Amino acid sequence: MPGVFAEDPLAGLIQWLPRKGEFRETNSTIEDGSFDHPVVILSSKARNGMVEILILTSLKGVDFETKFPYPKAPARRHHLPIAPLPAHPDNRILLVLKDPTRELRKKSYVKTGTTHSVRLASLKPYSNTDPKIYLSEHSYRTLVDYIHYSEPEDEGVLKELWAIGEKAKSLWSSFLRAVGL
Repeated sequence: MPGVFAEDPLAGLIQWLPRKGEFRETNSTIEDGSFDHPVVILSSKARNGMVEILILTSLKGVDFETKFPYPKAPARRHHLPIAPLPAHPDNRILLVLKDPTRELRKKSYVKTGTTHSVRLASLKPYSNTDPKIYLSEHSYRTLVDYIHYSEPEDEGVLKELWAIGEKAKSLWSSFLRAVGL
């Protein structure tokens, strides 16, 4: 099944991407205007210290339908609103936080067009005083389904599958020899 489970400690967590000058990664694909913004973590765990993220945006406070009039439908598909914003006008999706009494600092949209890999250590807490903020499990699943996200396989799992395949080939060859084929 695509995606991961929102019970995991990182999946759906809202963090903060620091300013570009504080960001130490040199191979990043993140555009200049996306730094100093909140992000949502897609990964259930860090792999080699890296996690997959999506950037959040407030659209600088501009109304969604003003920013993306209907003729620009392709651009509209790459933004999913988080409550208390209204549901997306085209697909009716509305993401919510795990704790419905919490709100982000600004009314925000998840930019779904591009996932980015960053070092988990490069991200900052969304808030230094409040508990961690997560998307609800349903919203996280909706998001990963919407973008067709699935976790990369662990290298250990791939090695294990390779070993099983090799063992199966060996057993099959032994069987064929035993029956005279």
